[in-house]
Amino acid sequence: MTTAAPSTTDPLSTASPVTTDTTRRSAALWAGLGYAALFGLAIFANFGVRTRLVDPDDPAATLANLAANESLVRLSMAAFALVFVIDIVVAWALYVVLRPEGRGARCSPPGSGSATRSCWAWP
Repeated sequence: MTTAAPSTTDPLSTASPVTTDTTRRSAALWAGLGYAALFGLAIFANFGVRTRLVDPDDPAATLANLAANESLVRLSMAAFALVFVIDIVVAWALYVVLRPEGRGARCSPPGSGSATRSCWAWP
């Protein structure tokens, strides 16, 4: 029994090239790893360092804490900068995973039951 190859012009075709699937899988992996890194870095920088050194009621004590723990403050600033960069990578990866299948893809009318297949490239 032979199966016919999926039509390349059929907007409801669920077949996608291997390279697209590989790209989406690697982008999903990058998004997941990025979120894990964001979680750890943000927890460290915000709750591990900032809340321990900053005293909202006493600016002089805050300045003394910052001066006494200069290396920790620098490490926290580097963690916040990494959070910024990783956030851009995660945004790109999520775009690759969730982008529409084709530039001219049109959604099916509501209630047709095939809106996700004609609008998005879900396997």
